[in-house]
Amino acid sequence: MFRFFNRLIILLFIVAIGSAVILVSGRESDESLADKYSAEASNNSKLIGRFIEHILHEREDNLEDVAAAPDPHEMANRLQKYSAFIDKHYSLGECFTTGITDSGFEIIKSITLGANDCSVPAPKSDEIAGKLKRGEVYIGLSNFEKNRNMILIYPVMRNGVFSGSVYDIFTVMDDKGVKGYWNGLNSGGRSELIIDDIKAYQNDSETQELIRLKSKIEHGNTAEYNNRQVGFYCFSVHGTKFCLVYTTEQYKRQFVFSFFPWAGDYAVVIVFLPLGLLIMLIIIEMFRVNKKLSDEIADRTRHLNMLNKKNESLFQTIPEYIIVHDKSGNIMEQNSKFRELECQDGTSQNILDYVREKDKFRTRLEGLHEGEVENFGEFSIVKSGGEIMNVSVSAILMDTDGTQAVLSVFTDITDYKNIQNSFYLAQRREAVGTLASGMAHDFSNILQNISLQFGLAERADDEEKREQHLESINGIVDGARMYIQKVLQSARDTEEKPEPRFGRELTSMAVDMASNLLPPDVSILYSDTSEGMMIKIAESRFIQMMVNLCQNAAEAMDKRGIITVTTSKHEMYYGMFFELRVKDTGRGIDKNDQKNMFKPFYTTKQRKGAGLGLATVKQVVMDSGGFIEVHSAPGEGCEFIILLPETK
Repeated sequence: MFRFFNRLIILLFIVAIGSAVILVSGRESDESLADKYSAEASNNSKLIGRFIEHILHEREDNLEDVAAAPDPHEMANRLQKYSAFIDKHYSLGECFTTGITDSGFEIIKSITLGANDCSVPAPKSDEIAGKLKRGEVYIGLSNFEKNRNMILIYPVMRNGVFSGSVYDIFTVMDDKGVKGYWNGLNSGGRSELIIDDIKAYQNDSETQELIRLKSKIEHGNTAEYNNRQVGFYCFSVHGTKFCLVYTTEQYKRQFVFSFFPWAGDYAVVIVFLPLGLLIMLIIIEMFRVNKKLSDEIADRTRHLNMLNKKNESLFQTIPEYIIVHDKSGNIMEQNSKFRELECQDGTSQNILDYVREKDKFRTRLEGLHEGEVENFGEFSIVKSGGEIMNVSVSAILMDTDGTQAVLSVFTDITDYKNIQNSFYLAQRREAVGTLASGMAHDFSNILQNISLQFGLAERADDEEKREQHLESINGIVDGARMYIQKVLQSARDTEEKPEPRFGRELTSMAVDMASNLLPPDVSILYSDTSEGMMIKIAESRFIQMMVNLCQNAAEAMDKRGIITVTTSKHEMYYGMFFELRVKDTGRGIDKNDQKNMFKPFYTTKQRKGAGLGLATVKQVVMDSGGFIEVHSAPGEGCEFIILLPETK
């Protein structure tokens, strides 16, 4: 066997030497070589250039459709459909970003699907901005030197007035050609898209040399450059002149059998005989390798079976409620802990039958993305005995044997919620205790007014005046009764249902309540431009949120200073919001504390605070479907910005 392999190697060597002699003898001539590369440069520059021209016109048509939408909501929908179309039909390359800006070129919606976010908030020059404001389309390369990203901006005109723009920025070229489409077209060639303007590039650059070379061509569209052939295809889109430059690889001679016709008849045998013999050697070696691989596969199969058993044991013994289901909620698998849980209607095969907030849970399932662990939030489960269990749900969308499945983990937080509610109630009662210190003075004034009106009624000389004084006394008593009811409502452990209320009225009421609780050297300045917007929220919870924010602000200012409260309208592309800002001039909050400031029981006040003030604020905002942000830095004060959705 050893001698046999040696003879095969010698034979392969002899055949290879003979093939090399024949091929070298049949090299191409210089003239035929130049003609072949010139044809390649001409054809490929036209083919790639026309393809890119088609891409630009197609994207322009789509952006025009987005810009023609009748309102911002429809623009956002069309932009989403456009990005889905691009994601499906094009390779995204190094970057792809599309979006919408307002009239000031501030980005109000941006969608990034490529590897990088390449969005730009505003045009690079006043000239481009002026062109867009006149309703003209801008198209060009975002970086002339790198020639990577194409930028296409389409103006949005409303009744002849510029109101914004729709933009599309994407990588149209790579080192080989059109990204994702032309990598296989002549691996040695290189295509490049340039602006057909010599002034756009640095002096003495290669691109300037190519543009000068193009201007000297008298016939055809190719020229020789550095032992290569260069083809040009020029076109114009919205007044911007582009040129696709295709550069072939350096000349390489090809070997043919034109001078040896007898060798050409047996070319296949001469060239492929060494390969055939080599394949025979590989087949023999494969028998030995296959035996070794089969043994390894058997060992790994036993190992995988052992791991599956271990994972199944872990799945069943984890002390959490774990369930696997599809996006419709149909249960596929559950651990032993979850099997102990029975819904109010008995054991069910759908997870939605266990959850009270079915619509909220269904919405979160529909928005779940593959490979991302998402926190669904808090939900309630009614057990078969009527007992309510509060759970926190986390889920991840997985792919199992080609089928999408959701792994959900239910964590029992009933005890935590009870402790949290106790702290919230204690905090409200603490505020009422502080308020009680000022009630004596208020009721002293009320009693003095009643005594004064009663004395005037006794001395009245006619029945009409006496009736007026008695009505005044009745009004004072009604005001005192409402005052007491507000205090009692803040102290009761009751669940107040959210109701539509005017935002400025609630804020004004909360400011009055907070003013009574703050130190005498702290004042609140309130201004409103919300124009009567309504929000849906429980009054007591809104007041508690405002009191917590104002008390924190007073602490940050060392109980001396001014708290600024402003309310206004805030429009976003997905709705109108009531904006509440609470700003102080205190010591500020550093970045480390900002990351943890909304966590329950986290406090920087050492022994003075329980760490539930800002946690309560965030919980109130989230329960109302709103958002909260904080802007602060050490020594620059702190400003909380709360957005609550408008209700009708």
